[in-house]
Parts: sequence; C-alpha cells; structure tokens
Amino acid sequence: MSYLVIHRRRHTSERPYKCPAGGCPKAFVDSRALQEHSRSVHAKIRVPCETCSKTYSSVSNLIVHRRIHSGVHPFECVHCGRSFAQKNALKYHLKQHGDDRKESPEVGSS
Repeated sequence: MSYLVIHRRRHTSERPYKCPAGGCPKAFVDSRALQEHSRSVHAKIRVPCETCSKTYSSVSNLIVHRRIHSGVHPFECVHCGRSFAQKNALKYHLKQHGDDRKESPEVGSS
C-alpha cells in the first residue's frame, strides 16, 4: 500500500482496519497501526520496570519510563536549553516559544 494512500486516510474518516477484539470500537488507517494497538492494548504480555514494578506493553515504553528513575532528558529546547524525557513534551514546549517545528536535536547531537 502506498504511503500517500495511508497519509490521505489520516485526513479523512477512512479507517478500514477494524480491531477484531470483542467490544473494541477502534479502527485504523493501516495494518501496522492495528497491530500496534492490538499489542499495546489487548496483549497479555507486560514488561515490568525493575525499579518500581510498573508494567508496560513494550520495551520502548519501558525505556521511556526508565528516564523517570535515571533523570535522563535527551530532548533539549534549542531556545532556552530546558530538556525533556519525552519528545512530545519538547514539541509541546516548543509551541510555547512559537516554534512549530516537527523535530529538534537531541542533547549532544550536532
């Protein structure tokens, strides 16, 4: 399937990939999004944090969570130097500066 078709679906209500889980009303623009939803919402497998025992649906979510314990904030504001543990938090912060950029360099990158 072309990326253009998938992209266009994001701007319409077309969501041909319906969640097969009973009672779940979710639908998605592509099969990958459906697979991610099924794994993160409906899968029984959980990955525990070794520090606080919270559990997560994926290792990538656990890695982000671990930053709470480690204090690592790899996403730095180019305007004021404030850093964040999550990229979405930096994106929100950049809007406070009137900056709507999609990406920002990580700490230590050039």
